[in-house]
Amino acid sequence: MNNNQRYTVQHAKYPTKDGIRDVYLILDEGIPAVEVNNAILPNRYYQRPPSNDAYSICRYLNYLDDRGIDYMDVNMQDIYSFLKYANLHYDWAYTTLIKYINVIGKLYETLSVLGFVLDQSLYTAMHGTQPMSVSSSREQPDTKIWYLKRLFTVKKNNNWQSYTKWYTSTQISAISEELPIVYRIIFLLTVFYGYRCSTAISLKLSTIHLRSKRITPTYSKTKKVHTSILTPMLLELIRSYMQNERSNNKGGCSDYLLLNRTGNPVNYQNYNQALKRAAIRVREKWPELDLGPVHTHAGRSTFAAALRSFQLSQQRKGLPTFSDSDFCALMDWKDLHSLENYDKATRIHESYDFFANFQANYMEVIDANEDVYRESN
Repeated sequence: MNNNQRYTVQHAKYPTKDGIRDVYLILDEGIPAVEVNNAILPNRYYQRPPSNDAYSICRYLNYLDDRGIDYMDVNMQDIYSFLKYANLHYDWAYTTLIKYINVIGKLYETLSVLGFVLDQSLYTAMHGTQPMSVSSSREQPDTKIWYLKRLFTVKKNNNWQSYTKWYTSTQISAISEELPIVYRIIFLLTVFYGYRCSTAISLKLSTIHLRSKRITPTYSKTKKVHTSILTPMLLELIRSYMQNERSNNKGGCSDYLLLNRTGNPVNYQNYNQALKRAAIRVREKWPELDLGPVHTHAGRSTFAAALRSFQLSQQRKGLPTFSDSDFCALMDWKDLHSLENYDKATRIHESYDFFANFQANYMEVIDANEDVYRESN
C-alpha cells in the first residue's frame, strides 16, 4: 500500500475474550480509523491473521479520498463506479470483484447496525422495520450493496463476449512489447496458434524443432499431439530465449521450455499476473487502443475468430477451405457447438470493419450520388 495515501494498513495485536489476536488495522493519516475498524474487527477473530479485508477496504477508501468523497457520504452510484473502475484498471477476476462487494457490504451493513446514518440510496425497503444484529445482517441485509453482485454476474448463456473476446493487431503488438520474453512467448502462442494457456506453459524442449521450424505440443486437455509451423517472429523469439534467457536460469537442465528466474517451470498464476500488469501499462501508454479487461483465454479466442473469418470468406468466394470438422480438430474441440459463439464474434468483428469503412467514405458516397442526380437532370 502506498504510504503517501491517506489510508494505510498496519499489523497489530487486538485483545479479545479468548486472548490477544493478530489483526490488521486501517489507519487514517497514521491514526486508527475507529468506525472502520469497529466494522471489520468483529469478523477478524481468526488464529491466522487475514489481511485481505483490510487491504480491500483501504483501497476503496483511498479511491474515494482521491475523488474528494467521504466514505460516510457515499451513495450506490459511488460504490458502483469504484467497482467498475477497479475491475477495468486492475483486471479483477469475477471472484475478486465479489469479494470486494462482500467486504464493502459488511462495512456499511455494520455501520448501519451501529446507528450511523447513511445515504438513502444505500438502504433497502426493509431498513428499520425490524431489529437487526451484526451476525444477522447477511440474512436480512439493511443495505442494497449486496445486490450489486447481480450487475456483475457472468451469464454463460447470454454474455458470450466474456468467452470470445479478441484482440486487434495493434493491441497484440502493444501487449507483447510489455511482456517479459518468457511470457511473450506464451501470449503469442495463444494468439498465433490458438493454444490453451496450459498447453503453452507445458511445452517441453522435445516439442520445439528449430531446424524444421515446427512445434509439436501435446494438447493439455485431450492429450492429442498437434503440429504447427513456427512463424518467423516466434522462431526468432524462441531461439533468442533459449540462447540467452533460458541458458542463464538455474534450472537449465529442466525438460520444460519456459522457466522462471529460479529455474522452475512457469505457472498459470505467474503468466496471468504478468498479462494483467502488461495490460495496465498498455492502457497508460496507449489509451487510444481502448484495451478492455484481458484474460489468458483471449489469445485463443482471437485465433479462433480470425480463423473462422478466413474460413467463411473463402466459402463466400467459392474457394476451397477446411470444413467445420477440420476447424474443431484444429481448435481441439469435441463438437461443433463451440462454433456458435465464434460465429457471433466473427459477425460483429466483420461488421465493425464494414461499417467503419462505410462511415469513412459516407460523404464521398453522398457527393457521388449528388453528381449523378445533377447529370440526369
